[in-house]
Amino acid sequence: MENYQEYKKIKGEIDAALQQIENRLHSFPKNEMGLVPDVIRKTPEYIETKKQWNKYWSLLRSINQIGVKKFKKEIQKEYQDKRDAANKRYLENLIK
Repeated sequence: MENYQEYKKIKGEIDAALQQIENRLHSFPKNEMGLVPDVIRKTPEYIETKKQWNKYWSLLRSINQIGVKKFKKEIQKEYQDKRDAANKRYLENLIK
């Protein structure tokens, strides 16, 4: 990971994969308390999906730990630009 664009690309790919896995996890039936029953948690499909989720979540954490330190200024600038654009749109709508 040499530059910010590469970091964002890798992070985006991991986020997309994690979202797909989370959608699969949410598709499992839940009991009245909103939890996945133990019977389903013991199925190979659920176990494999949970392992994949753990793997990608750990990978995302690792990437973020590196990226936040290495690209701190770029992340702050991007965040500030988004905030400025949102504030500008808000003010424009307020004036109308």
